[in-house]
Amino acid sequence: MNAARVLENADVQLPADIAERLSAKPGDMLAVEPHADGTVWLYPDAFGRDDVFGCFACRTTVTAIVEEMDESIADACQKDQIQDGAGS
Repeated sequence: MNAARVLENADVQLPADIAERLSAKPGDMLAVEPHADGTVWLYPDAFGRDDVFGCFACRTTVTAIVEEMDESIADACQKDQIQDGAGS
């Protein structure tokens, strides 16, 4: 089993063979997933924040103000198209 070293500032130094298997280079981000059993899983961080910023930009020209949305929801409720979600 390989061991990683925790440095003074809580950085983790990976063994070279593990970093190689993850294709991790200095400065790369790894996703860290702690589990209830005390294990921690590391994943290559496929997409960073900068990689996906703006990719879900609004591509519609339809706009509505809050009052218009409220009115549409109220109309749909009156027509029994929407349930109140209260479990009734």
